[in-house]
Amino acid sequence: MADIRKSDATSEAPAVLRPAAALAAELRAVAARVGGGCRYHEGARDALRWLLTAGPGPLTGRRTDRPLTLRAVVAELAAAETQLYGPQAADRDYAAGLEHAVMWAVSATPATPSTALPRPATRRTW
Repeated sequence: MADIRKSDATSEAPAVLRPAAALAAELRAVAARVGGGCRYHEGARDALRWLLTAGPGPLTGRRTDRPLTLRAVVAELAAAETQLYGPQAADRDYAAGLEHAVMWAVSATPATPSTALPRPATRRTW
């Protein structure tokens, strides 16, 4: 029986994203909503731009190349979760927008970030 801990095949596999044309259209829609003091759409914009072009991750800063790996996408989601729910959480609106855009891009939610109403990020008190 193979030891799955020795295999990085899954994490190094390319992330399965919506078509590039859909990502680009959503990027344009989100970019049109940036401003007004809410950083939610800035986070969504930066996530979509990163998903399309690679480069440094918006929250991790880790350099990524195309195609993006599942590991890189999960690392950005984990960084967003840390900002959303960590004890020293900062810039929750930005992290929420980034998280929503990535979840939409990987087809985990049907709601586009451009049409979603930013919800106030909650803080765990336990």
